[in-house]
Amino acid sequence: MLSKKTAEGKAGPSEVYILEPSTMETGDIILTASGTWVDFLIRLSTGGKYSHAAIYTQVGLLMEATVASDWTGGVRRSSSMRFVADDLASLCVLRLRHDLPNRKVIADKAAARAEWKLDHTYWMDGVISFLRSKHLAGQISQNDTQSFFCSHLVAAAYNEAGLDLLPGIKPELTAPSDFLKSGYLENVTAIVSGPEDEAIARLHAPKDDDSPHAQIELAVNQRILSNQAVRSIVARYNLPSPGGYWDLLTILAKTGNPDLDKIMAAGVDEVAQGLRRSWKIYGIDEDRIQNSEEILSSGLLTQTQIKAELRFLKREREILEEDIKTREKDVEENTIVAQKASDLETFTKRMVFSKVYLNFMRDQLTLLNREIFIFSRYALSTEPE
Repeated sequence: MLSKKTAEGKAGPSEVYILEPSTMETGDIILTASGTWVDFLIRLSTGGKYSHAAIYTQVGLLMEATVASDWTGGVRRSSSMRFVADDLASLCVLRLRHDLPNRKVIADKAAARAEWKLDHTYWMDGVISFLRSKHLAGQISQNDTQSFFCSHLVAAAYNEAGLDLLPGIKPELTAPSDFLKSGYLENVTAIVSGPEDEAIARLHAPKDDDSPHAQIELAVNQRILSNQAVRSIVARYNLPSPGGYWDLLTILAKTGNPDLDKIMAAGVDEVAQGLRRSWKIYGIDEDRIQNSEEILSSGLLTQTQIKAELRFLKREREILEEDIKTREKDVEENTIVAQKASDLETFTKRMVFSKVYLNFMRDQLTLLNREIFIFSRYALSTEPE
């Protein structure tokens, strides 16, 4: 959020490009090139313009498979607002063609399949064997752990939705730029992106590792999935090894195993505690509201800067309002499941925390609306809301 130091240090506005949540659609495929040395190596080895792919699954949010500096990582949920491009050459959004039958049904199903793969591990062996097979005609590695890399995840999600975006190319052999060759997709980058003040855009863009999911849920759930005790319990029932957290929840509901329930319930507690801590760090509070009022009253911001900040706050509100709808559905679903499995602590704790999460998000929306009202009063051509 804006600070007096940030406001004082601003030079003339320069523009970057961001994605507009209001124009994005579920199932949209986002391709990016970052300009880093890793980005360069990926583009060089695949012969394409882009090094990363993600799929948009709900307003302001996407699913992507990423790898960390320590070579860990996996399928995570992330904010679409973290994509800030210096020019449109490094950002591309593809969408199912408007004349494709059942396009909305297919796109929604692909997004749902990507969401189901939450917390699956990153498939580093797959990336290496993919590059080897591309250049040396080697064989693709066995994917025993149901892991994914970025473009593999997107292609697999659409495959499971009943649409092979690139006939003849397996999902595990799909590079980010390959999607540009699909006859089922059209480029909508100009429709969904727009220029914005660079300083304010970068100020609002969350860092890759700022996501509470990446910091907390991904680590906890992957640790549970790799727990030898969990694997032994699953094997006892002759069930397939779970690739992700949702798979494991399904197994728990099916078996009702008390030992598995104890392990997973402790995981719910750990995630809940971690998210509560993150709310204190990243959440909107009274101090932020007061800070905004002080900066605006100081006259440090130009009208252009005030309006740019106001646009971002409204985008934040749009995402938050949609997220609240998702949280409301979570509460309903978790309540139903908890009632059916009343003897399982994991589902009861998930239900309780989903209600806490919903109340927190509603409080955040109230505070955000106050901040928007304050900025609106200082934007001369904007009516207060």
